Amino acid sequence: MPEQPARPASVTIAVQAIWAVNAVSALILTMGGDSADADSDGLVLSVLILFIYALVTWMVGVGKNWARLTYAFLIALELALLAAFGMDNAGDLEVLATYLTTPVEIWALYKLFCPESEPWFKSKARR
Repeated sequence: MPEQPARPASVTIAVQAIWAVNAVSALILTMGGDSADADSDGLVLSVLILFIYALVTWMVGVGKNWARLTYAFLIALELALLAAFGMDNAGDLEVLATYLTTPVEIWALYKLFCPESEPWFKSKARR
């Protein structure tokens, strides 16, 4: 059985960046955010979304191409929602977190699809 190539640095760095974004999101959630409309339904939805991001991040880290594509879809959806609805109802802490994490998410997405990463994901798909 041929040996699988080591995970490229671009993927490792991207996954670490995504985990950092997930941690910031969890921190904002635990601090209660600043939004006045925080309720139990919103909390459940936020925890579910964090769980989905954590699962996708984990799967990207082990080389699942579907997870890489799902992450790209989630970021595109996030950007579309941000463009459509803005941040008018968000608190100051949520706005700050969004301004700090969005560029990191886009950069991580680039790292996951850069030429250095592509062969590794393809090699994982062949198994």
